[in-house]
Amino acid sequence: DSGNQDQLFTKKYFATHMIDFKVADWLNVGVFETVIWGRDSITGRSVELQYLNPIIFFRPVEFSVGSPDNIILGLNLKSEFKNGLTLYGQFVLDEFLLSEIKARNGWWANKYGGQLGFKWKDFLKVKNLNILGELNVVRPFTYTHFNRINNYGHFNQSLAHPLGANFSELVGQVNYKYKKFYADAKLSYASYGADSTNSTFTYGGDLFRSYNDRVMIYGNTIGQGVNTKYLFSEFKLGYMINPVTDMRVEMSYFRRQAAALGESQVTNWVSFSFKTNIGNRYLDFF
Repeated sequence: DSGNQDQLFTKKYFATHMIDFKVADWLNVGVFETVIWGRDSITGRSVELQYLNPIIFFRPVEFSVGSPDNIILGLNLKSEFKNGLTLYGQFVLDEFLLSEIKARNGWWANKYGGQLGFKWKDFLKVKNLNILGELNVVRPFTYTHFNRINNYGHFNQSLAHPLGANFSELVGQVNYKYKKFYADAKLSYASYGADSTNSTFTYGGDLFRSYNDRVMIYGNTIGQGVNTKYLFSEFKLGYMINPVTDMRVEMSYFRRQAAALGESQVTNWVSFSFKTNIGNRYLDFF
């Protein structure tokens, strides 16, 4: 993280613990925790040996060292069925007070997010026809910290979701393969709240701003601030020449549209490519 493009990025560290249980043949349950902290040049603080403790849930350890670090807890669920359907979900908890949640008053520090989705291989028994649907929701100020160095970001990019926080998103994908031909379609629609460009306060979407600069204590809702609608679509048609080296020819069309404050910006790309990817094959869950 750096507030000035002419400065080096401040060093930061993180530690993660995770346990996954196969509760049944069709159900996996996992819990995890992650802590992030920045290097302190004044005190000389760097790696915390206490965080190397392999026992999960080291929140008491964090308190014992008087740490101001940023901790997130989470839960994963995945159910797999014989017909190729998989259901999955995740819940992350940054901070909350049960009394404030019960009050339903939009307290700023009730910070959490969730994901629900499904993927279905060989949909309707059609070989190599796969579909995916997903909903992502994150409340304002989740992943943020009073010290911006301790946020869930790296090199000025979010470590969780590209939109940071304060958003809701729907994602859909369909792909199909027939012999060496393939087609892929993706659609992503998001509604998120951005900060005003001339404001010194934040509505909780920008992870690199301190939550101490929040606009209000109560009444915080997802999408607050400069509400922006974002639509991204992508379509690909291709032919696989050599699966060993992932050599292919491909035609792609991308469309991106963003609307805020009564204005809309639309960008279109069309590309034709011949490429090979020896490594880093990103399969988008399929």
